[in-house]
Amino acid sequence: MAMVISRSMLDEGDPDLDPVNMLQRIENECNLTDDKKKKIKLIKTELWFLGRFLLLKHCEPSGFLQMQIRSLLAFALDFFNLRFDADPFSVLGFIEHCKFLIPKNYLYSEESLLPVTTPLTHEHMLEYIDNVVQNFKDLLIVRLVELPDVQSQVESFVKELRALKKFIFFLGEICISTEQINCWQTLWLHVRFVTTRAAIFLYLPCYDSFSHMMENNLMCCQIVRDDELLKYVLKLSSLSSTRVNLYLNKAADEFMDFLLHVHMQLGATTDQMYTFPEQINCLRVLLKELPLINDIQDEMRIHFFKRLVTLVIHAGLTVYSRGNWDQELLLLDGMIQSVKTEIYHKIREWVTSHLPKNDKLGFSNCLLASLKEFLSGHSASLASVKDQIEVVHEELNFFEPFIVRVAEQRNNKHHELQNLVGRVIDKAYEIEYILDSFAISDAPLTFLRTWLLEIIREIELIKTELTKPKGKNMTSASQATDGELVGFTDVCKTIRDQLVGGSRELDVVSIVGMAGSGKTTLARSFINDDSIVSHFDIRAECRVSQDYTREDLLFSILRSANSGLTDISKRGADILADRLRKTLLPKRYLLIIDDVWAVQAWDDLRLCFPEAKKGSRIILTTRLKEVATYAKCVTEPIHLRSMEDSESWLLLQKKVFGEEMCPEELKEVGQNIAFKCNGLPLSIVLVAGLLAKIDKTERCWTRMELSFGERVQDGAKDLVKLSYEDLSNKLKSCFLYFSAFLEDREISVSKLTSLWIAEAFIKNNEDKCLEDTAEDYLKDLIGRNLIMVTKRRSTGKIKACRVHDLKLDFCKEKAKEDNFLLWLKRDHDSNPGCFYSERPMHRRLSFCSNRDDLSEWRPSCSHARSILFRELSDNECSSMGHASFIFGNFKLLRVLDLEVVVVDSFPTEIS
Repeated sequence: MAMVISRSMLDEGDPDLDPVNMLQRIENECNLTDDKKKKIKLIKTELWFLGRFLLLKHCEPSGFLQMQIRSLLAFALDFFNLRFDADPFSVLGFIEHCKFLIPKNYLYSEESLLPVTTPLTHEHMLEYIDNVVQNFKDLLIVRLVELPDVQSQVESFVKELRALKKFIFFLGEICISTEQINCWQTLWLHVRFVTTRAAIFLYLPCYDSFSHMMENNLMCCQIVRDDELLKYVLKLSSLSSTRVNLYLNKAADEFMDFLLHVHMQLGATTDQMYTFPEQINCLRVLLKELPLINDIQDEMRIHFFKRLVTLVIHAGLTVYSRGNWDQELLLLDGMIQSVKTEIYHKIREWVTSHLPKNDKLGFSNCLLASLKEFLSGHSASLASVKDQIEVVHEELNFFEPFIVRVAEQRNNKHHELQNLVGRVIDKAYEIEYILDSFAISDAPLTFLRTWLLEIIREIELIKTELTKPKGKNMTSASQATDGELVGFTDVCKTIRDQLVGGSRELDVVSIVGMAGSGKTTLARSFINDDSIVSHFDIRAECRVSQDYTREDLLFSILRSANSGLTDISKRGADILADRLRKTLLPKRYLLIIDDVWAVQAWDDLRLCFPEAKKGSRIILTTRLKEVATYAKCVTEPIHLRSMEDSESWLLLQKKVFGEEMCPEELKEVGQNIAFKCNGLPLSIVLVAGLLAKIDKTERCWTRMELSFGERVQDGAKDLVKLSYEDLSNKLKSCFLYFSAFLEDREISVSKLTSLWIAEAFIKNNEDKCLEDTAEDYLKDLIGRNLIMVTKRRSTGKIKACRVHDLKLDFCKEKAKEDNFLLWLKRDHDSNPGCFYSERPMHRRLSFCSNRDDLSEWRPSCSHARSILFRELSDNECSSMGHASFIFGNFKLLRVLDLEVVVVDSFPTEIS
């Protein structure tokens, strides 16, 4: 059977001569016996080594040896081209004849090689080295009997070539500029010279007579310790044109293998032999872990990758250093630790800046439950961090009563204490992120373990600060003093008359007004009024928070009344109620019950207030008319008016100048600013705070006036912000959740409350179901004029609601600022690349899109717990193909609102 094979080039030799490739084809494709295969491999290997001599310049004028080799290669090509299974012994005979014609000292220097005629890349070098390595391996197989003395040398040299290949691979991957072509050509000549010389000496006959020559040349061929390569390591460290990307991991890893090989060859001391591999291993871990941290931007990842690659190159300089190795290794270690610390802290800083910042009170309870569930569900896979998680659980248990008691107290003057609370909650959010990362495996275990240990240390420091002895009782916020009352002279006279005059029956004087209208300041002004102090035997006060306990309210009133609590402070609400009633019964008392949000709060207290016909009075402040009406005894509730212009100006002056007089040149512009506050004391105080921080010149104040006048909407937003900040944590989350909805759209109350419940915003109430409690939350928001009712059912219940555009804008901005929810809107003309350029870490995502685009977000949303879809048009719906695949990354998903999105199948991963 004849097989016709086309001829191709043999390295830089004659393009018509390539029997090696032809024999390789025969070996691969023909059904040969084992003996025949061995002979073919033998001839192929012999011919390849013989072909190395065609790379050399003629060392004699006639070029007789080159002519003999070319003739032999042509003969072999024709011989096997005619009959692939022909007997090869005649070819072997010609080969042995040519080998004895080769001079013993044929190759002296790199100048002995023929020049390279075409530009070469690192891929060419890698291919050539692979070819050399394979043929050396074949040489050991087919001629092992003839090469017993040089087998170890061949194996050693193959290792050297493989190490060199790793160096070239890294060099080629990181350097791509055209300016480096000459550098490549020089390196190529060096590599070709070393490998060709080794091939020739190993191939020559009469090994005994040339053993000393082979040994000397093979020692020279230990190229990884060649000073020639140091030039290229130095070149790496000074390259101005480099390519560094996330695909260089393999190249960097192989270069570090190369460095370890060089390190062993250069004869390190025992300590150095341990130190350098440990440093290399540290770099390997960092390079391996960096791509595994999903929740950072690619720019940050590439920046850190460049830093690590620079360290890898510096490790190369350390290996080839001719100075003090111990000193160089110490310097390298310092650089590695510095970069490692920077990477950790920068990534942590970036992640924490994207964690939620709201709902702090309710979050700690949820986290404690999550920790328990996590420990039970992942005990086997998290054995290495289980102890740390249990420590965190214990520490948060310690802080829980502290958080609940302090974080919800309003007007807390202890800013240091508030900061400690905030720091604890920030750590709690970090812990939740770490648990999530464990669950979805989007960060390496070693990174998360380091993070956990650092958080534990930081929590312990906070605990130490918290338990330090204080000059005052830091665990209970002191009552705020809102300062001197300004204005409302007529209202004060009316209330004073009702307090000291009128019926001897117990009476409730209710003050009703919006947020920032001055209710609390007005009510508390009577506590120290001389005409009031002498009229009442007991004066006491308490502030009712939205999330109160009856026991805390009773305790607060008793403490304020100075009735001695050491024996009953821990005995429960009923004992406190009985003690309060007995304390008040024989006395004429004045109580201020501030900031009442629900009739239930009044019911919890009113039975403790005895009606002994002594002329006792209660001042109650509330924003809600129904609360004031419910608590009425005799006197009609007082609806606090807005400040008059003169009162507004007087308050602004006092807040800006104190007891000093306002300069004449500022009076006109100051009055204009005060009048624009619409008579709301809190707005006046806010503006005064801004004026107090700028220069007291007419020019600056005029600029402020113009700015305030031009941004009427921003002024209204400030009021929305004030109303928001006065909400309880549970209502803050409910209000911000409106950011998930479209402008000018009615919102179904049943859907809204269902989403609130699914998000765990609604707390369990023994007396009500979750749906009724959610409706109460909504009514509270409506009562504050934050939400508008648009439809009611026949039963009178709210069917649909809407949020004003201005308030919706605030919700969206605040939700994004606090990483509470990210609103993503695009239309048909949006550019997907720009629209999806971020890498969001928000717990909740609300998509407003006419197309199925979630798949583009999928890799970036692994921490999302809620995904909501909103349609721009009432008459259109989106479709989503491959839903199961798209939702594959959303392992933490708890809430999914597809609205009118059509899916091909419901994702089983979350069913």
